[in-house]
Amino acid sequence: MSWMDVLKRKKMSQWAKKIIIDVMADGEKRTAEEILDDIWDVVEQRKKAGTRQGPSPASGKFIPTNYELKHFLGLSENYEGGVFDTITGKQLQRKNLLKPYHKRYYWRV
Repeated sequence: MSWMDVLKRKKMSQWAKKIIIDVMADGEKRTAEEILDDIWDVVEQRKKAGTRQGPSPASGKFIPTNYELKHFLGLSENYEGGVFDTITGKQLQRKNLLKPYHKRYYWRV
């Protein structure tokens, strides 16, 4: 098995895509870490309420990874992203100037 085969076999589940769409429905700007935190919160709320939908997330197996999330949001036409300066709050034009006080946010179009 070549390394390309390893890269091609991993796909994000439909359940993971659906929960990302549910979390991002409000249109707020969020970082990838904030989106993952919100996904875990939704999963925990559904577990407590007994209305769990989709596979069991006990091991975190069906929660998308940080890379999968960024890849999905980057390829989707429904979402945009941008790099913002956390000090001034302004969006940066050049994406390659990431510094510790710059963060990438995603939002629904």
